[in-house]
Amino acid sequence: MKSEFERGPKAGILSCAGIALAAGLALAIAAPRTMRAQAPAATPAAQSAPSGATAAAAAPQTGAPAATVKTAGDAYMNVTVLKDAPADQLISAMQFMAASLGVHCTFCHVLPNFEDDSKRPKNTAREMIQMEMDINKTNFQGRLVVTCNTCHRGAAHPVGTPETPEEGQMAMASMPAMGPGAGGGPGAAGGPGAPGGPGMRPGAAGPAAAPVTPAPTADQIIDKYTQAIGGADAIAKLASFKAEGTVTVEGGGGGIQSGVLEIMQEAPNKRWISLGGINPVAAEGTDGTDFWMQDAQGQVHDLEGTLLVEMKRAATIGWVLDIRKNFSRLTVAPNMGQIGDHKVYVVMGVPAGGGPREQLMFDPDSGLLLRYSFVAPSPIGNDPIEGDFSDYRDAGGGLKLPFTVRKAEPGSVTTERLTKIEINARVDESKFTRPAAAAAPKTAAPAPAATPAPATPPAKP
Repeated sequence: MKSEFERGPKAGILSCAGIALAAGLALAIAAPRTMRAQAPAATPAAQSAPSGATAAAAAPQTGAPAATVKTAGDAYMNVTVLKDAPADQLISAMQFMAASLGVHCTFCHVLPNFEDDSKRPKNTAREMIQMEMDINKTNFQGRLVVTCNTCHRGAAHPVGTPETPEEGQMAMASMPAMGPGAGGGPGAAGGPGAPGGPGMRPGAAGPAAAPVTPAPTADQIIDKYTQAIGGADAIAKLASFKAEGTVTVEGGGGGIQSGVLEIMQEAPNKRWISLGGINPVAAEGTDGTDFWMQDAQGQVHDLEGTLLVEMKRAATIGWVLDIRKNFSRLTVAPNMGQIGDHKVYVVMGVPAGGGPREQLMFDPDSGLLLRYSFVAPSPIGNDPIEGDFSDYRDAGGGLKLPFTVRKAEPGSVTTERLTKIEINARVDESKFTRPAAAAAPKTAAPAPAATPAPATPPAKP
């Protein structure tokens, strides 16, 4: 069996606790995460170091085999509690635990020997995972309700005892809420301007309420967005693009790093992205079926976890440009959402092919998409990922696209600023194909030990 740094995504170029390729606008949201070699898969999670290929994969195939899901126990060494979970979700589970406890991989793992069990926190993590599974099975019919974050909330050791209040806290807690419609606020029962409140005769009606504008339908919101970015014809003509820009990565165990970004994509689902200026250089790609990444040493690994989830979305050209094509069961949330101090329409949709519902938030005035959020699933909890879009400009081909994308997930934020986009440009097809792994560096043969010169005999008298 090969060790963790000889094979597997955690040995590659991107940090499991950092930024992955975001899924979102196929032109912009795929921002690279910090390097895996610098901050490997985070966590308390008990289990890692990938094994070699399974016997089933190595055996010659005489026909089209039935599709099977490789388990974490098949793909990784020394996985115990999560051995039956899908292999491509194990990295997401590591990330989820890292964010929930506010730790990195060294909290539980002995690097570079991820399979080593000598650290007590690693065994504790296994016990906690089993406890979580038992609670959900016994109390919630196996649904994923209780997670690491339910108790830890970013602390390695959750606090079980409530804190005593500081001076002034009790007085603040006893004050009525002052928001509109809340207890004691304007319009609240018993509040100023409310029936029965101060200044009102019992039973008197309050001032006439402002007319409520009916919320638009999902079709109306999407139609306005489609027109705002150039129209259905311009979207349909998008066959390829190239983009260049800069990227800043914050968190993920690597502080703040900056780099130069290059993206290339071709319909329907081929994608390549490269990052320079952050050591080591990152490169990831797909030809539509094979999803890979190449590290600074030239070694090639499969994309897994959130990296795989995000690349599959981002590789679909126009993923959130042609919303009706790529999402189904679109509905408008009953209440408006908020980004900062800005109210937005929230549209919920199920991705093409199924999966958990995802959120798309639109500006009521311009109609533009401002945020896209989804989760990367894992057997112990879901990793939230969101992308914010701004600086919409004419990108050519009749399309108006965001030149700035901010992507956030627990513990890390990536800001991508594109300086150039070429629509329907000629692309280098070879970029999408998995590159051949570089030969392992040769170890120089040790120099032969020098033969000591014979001692000079003493001169004769």
